[in-house]
Amino acid sequence: LAKRERRREAMLKEKQEREAAMAVEDEDPAMAPLNDAVARVAAHATAEASAGLLLRIVGNVLTNPLEPKYRKVKLANAKVAAAVLDTDGGLQLLECAGFKLVFEDDGGEGDPRVMVLDPSADTAPLSAAARRLAKLAPAVAAALSKAVNAPPPPPDPKKPPPAGRGARAFVPAAVCVAAVTELGDEYFQRTPEEIQAEMARKKALRERDSVLTTKSWKDKNRFDFELKDGNDGSSSGGGDRRKPAVIRVRMPDGAVLQGDFGRREPAGAVRSFVAEHIRESHRTFSLSFLGKPITEDDEGGAVAKAALEREASKKFGGKGVGYGAAGTVEGAGLYPSALVTLKWTDANTDGESNAIADRLMATAAPLE
Repeated sequence: LAKRERRREAMLKEKQEREAAMAVEDEDPAMAPLNDAVARVAAHATAEASAGLLLRIVGNVLTNPLEPKYRKVKLANAKVAAAVLDTDGGLQLLECAGFKLVFEDDGGEGDPRVMVLDPSADTAPLSAAARRLAKLAPAVAAALSKAVNAPPPPPDPKKPPPAGRGARAFVPAAVCVAAVTELGDEYFQRTPEEIQAEMARKKALRERDSVLTTKSWKDKNRFDFELKDGNDGSSSGGGDRRKPAVIRVRMPDGAVLQGDFGRREPAGAVRSFVAEHIRESHRTFSLSFLGKPITEDDEGGAVAKAALEREASKKFGGKGVGYGAAGTVEGAGLYPSALVTLKWTDANTDGESNAIADRLMATAAPLE
């Protein structure tokens, strides 16, 4: 209870400080043009509708700062023109927020005027305009606030990670740190959170295995089983299935190539990644994990077989689920992380020892 009260007091103090900062901002002479524009919009007959559209224009930039389309507002649009041109103070408000009026003659008959916001423009005027417009259009402000606070959608596991592969190279360390580092007893002790997560994971596994199903059905569905049927992809066992698979490929020269992959990307994506980052791109090679070859599935392979099994299961009353991991990174056992071994399958080389491309080896870090 005391912890809750301290948190409540901290939130109240933060709110008071925010309101005090806004009061100081309102009295700032530099904000006079913006305050005047807002007052003129508020005095208009369609104040709420116009303020709502202006707030959406400003809010879209704040919530999507990297999206170019929200930084350009065409005045040829009838609704936009009504809020910006026909509403007294609308055009001035956008200009105070950082937008500039330019002409783009595309050969059409519409209004060539466009409001454009430079990508390097300061977002402080946008935030100031949004706070003032929110009082005139509370419904739109509530919708924007909900969009801002909403959790981001989970990444598509069938596509590369949104942040990219993150290709990195590592070279063997001269001295193995693990061999010379003394670890205290606390290093081997588990935290209460880790123990609880492990117990929850085992409980979920017991509940899953207690269902009366055949062993073959469980084997086919083991990759699609989620410990927690949440929409965010996280699991109650402590793992986060939204995270990409971190795969390291060990080269014959001892160097290691690392990259990130979506858990449901084709297993062949690993091979394509390696082919892109080896120094001699013409060479042929094989990849294996724990002694088992990693195939590309370019000819259908496991994916085609899984599709046939899925259709066959439907004929016998099944739902045709449990085959999604076939031929994928997860299906190959590479999720959440794996160390893959590369072997050359040809004898063609120019004599250089480095297997990884020079651009990555230039920034290679010691492997510890």
